[in-house]
Amino acid sequence: MRCSPCLLSVLWILLASSGEAATFHVPSEFATIQAGLDASASGDTVLVAPGAYSDYETRSIPGSGNVTAMAFIPDGVVVLSEGGRDVTELHHGTSTPVGTWGFWADHHATAQTRVEGFSVTSQVASRGGLASTFSSTISVAACRFEGTAGGIGLFQTDLEVVDTEFVNCQTTTAAGAGINSQDGRIIVTGCTFMNCAESAVALFGNQGGPVDYAEIRDCWFEGNSSSLGTGGAVRIQRYTGGVLIDGCTFILNTSTLIGGAAYITGDSFNPQIRECVFFGNGSEAVGGAMEIGANSTLTGCSFYGNYLNASQGGTAISFASSGTAMLGNCIVSATGGGSAIAFRGLNGSVNASCNVFWGTPDGIGITPSASDRIVDPQFCDAPNGDLTLQAASPCLPANSPGCGQVGALGEGCGAVSIERMSWGRIKAGFRN
Repeated sequence: MRCSPCLLSVLWILLASSGEAATFHVPSEFATIQAGLDASASGDTVLVAPGAYSDYETRSIPGSGNVTAMAFIPDGVVVLSEGGRDVTELHHGTSTPVGTWGFWADHHATAQTRVEGFSVTSQVASRGGLASTFSSTISVAACRFEGTAGGIGLFQTDLEVVDTEFVNCQTTTAAGAGINSQDGRIIVTGCTFMNCAESAVALFGNQGGPVDYAEIRDCWFEGNSSSLGTGGAVRIQRYTGGVLIDGCTFILNTSTLIGGAAYITGDSFNPQIRECVFFGNGSEAVGGAMEIGANSTLTGCSFYGNYLNASQGGTAISFASSGTAMLGNCIVSATGGGSAIAFRGLNGSVNASCNVFWGTPDGIGITPSASDRIVDPQFCDAPNGDLTLQAASPCLPANSPGCGQVGALGEGCGAVSIERMSWGRIKAGFRN
């Protein structure tokens, strides 16, 4: 005996209300993603088959007014695709209303809400990816946001995002085309940000919300830009809980004013930048690769080919605000348009050790310490983006007594291929 679709829906709702976790299948049991979500409750999973989904509706959300979205997610529900982001898509077409979001999560308190394995794409401007307000942790994994007006937008919400791509995301009203957050703990791991306009990641803290902490690990930032003037790839302001950027690659990012790759203000607590690569980033004024507060720590990074289009200095690093920065075991090479390092704050200084400087025609900008060296780092093929090191490099532990590894990458030269996302694999093989 076959059950009618209506009876199936009733049976699923009764199962969900019994307190047992349930799985709701779209479209075999529910015709739309929203229908499956409306039948679900905390702990349930809505499992979506491959396909392109474009249904949307408008709902009145307390505190947010009328919101249009393709999927309003109940608190604590997992939205999971069967086939992954390459074959499962929420698509904004030309008829999708301006301001429509793909996923919407509001006032979630369970810390279990999760979206995994979807692409949210837009062929028209002003349609977004995922938005959440006043929520505990929203988890996003193995997704892609492409062409959207904002990939993920958050207000007083914590986020964990893993293995997710942000491609050609755009915003014209505020920074944060890939991820934009006001107040929240943000952990981003293994993600790709490419060709996003108005900063790929923008985090604004200390505005009355939760404790603000940002952790960005093993991510790839390429070709992102800011015409607003600060942080082509990453912009972080007032993050009082701490900032950590570890094992990331920043390549060919630009800003019209400050911080071609990154802009992290001095009112963020002790930013730490570790084992990152900065290649070919540029800005118009200061901080070709980055501008960061003088209370920061930079260790084990490689800077190559970063530049300024004005001669104010800081082609690699501009330190702003007062304080003492720590710069250790970094390579700073092939700068253009000003000194490699500069200060914009009063009474700023650098505690430098075990760094290698080379190819800085306009000067280093600081007095090297006794353990710093001005010597060719012997990259394998730096002009073509390979910043691994030759066997005789003075930056390898065997050739830098007392300093260990200098720079983000170890010995290479043919051991690996250079392609998008390869830096993470290289570091995994050559870190010490």
